[in-house]
Amino acid sequence: MHLMRGKSFSFGLAVVAVLLMVGIPAKADPMSSESYRIPQDVVSLGGNPSTSDSFFADDVIGEGLSGENLQSASYRGCIGFECYFAPYITFTVATGTSSPGTPGGTVDLGTLDTLAVKSSDGDTINSVFVTAATNAPSGSIVTVRDASGGLASTTVPTDKISSASATLAAGTDGFGLCVKSVSQAAGSPTSLAKVSPFDGSCDFDTNHAVGAVSTSAANILQSNGYLQEGAAEILVKAAVSVLIPAHSDYADTLTFIMTATY
Repeated sequence: MHLMRGKSFSFGLAVVAVLLMVGIPAKADPMSSESYRIPQDVVSLGGNPSTSDSFFADDVIGEGLSGENLQSASYRGCIGFECYFAPYITFTVATGTSSPGTPGGTVDLGTLDTLAVKSSDGDTINSVFVTAATNAPSGSIVTVRDASGGLASTTVPTDKISSASATLAAGTDGFGLCVKSVSQAAGSPTSLAKVSPFDGSCDFDTNHAVGAVSTSAANILQSNGYLQEGAAEILVKAAVSVLIPAHSDYADTLTFIMTATY
């Protein structure tokens, strides 16, 4: 029986956020002059224009607050200056045994043998924790890709534990990721959701359905619109057979990218 010792793979967590500006609706021109600009004005209480020798105001200055109640799963309303729209993404990737973890870091699976599937376990083996937020009305996706399509020996790159979408079992080669849980802040217009094949039955101890990673980016999480404080815990899992050569330097690097569409 071959014992695979010291399997650690470091996440060169290249955290990338991308804004896709698509189909922004037309808006009325803002009020402006040589000395001021009001990008979002409000038609409030009526009345005659206010004038003096030095200014002319054709709108009432003063507005109510939109509040979070002006939104649902299918729309979001805003009033006046709150509508001054600045696209944003916040996105972090961290590792640890509990949320929120430490940005970057590694997941060390330790010694692999034929007797068990090794997994992020909430105790000694780190999980990957993703947090995300965006005001993109057309939603967002998080993708993942790896450097070599599996756990490869640094000294003998042809020796590899390949990655495939499967339910891992002790004594059978395999490596992959699964999304254990997702959450978002109360009142978030949309939720963060798992994406196949990373959405299978998955926990620390007994359920080991994983999705494959490869050098091509694959969708692992998504939202359908505005997302407030979305979070996910992603588990790393591997198993080995007697046919895999023993090395102490099997490793991989994963890159997570979040893209939002407007």
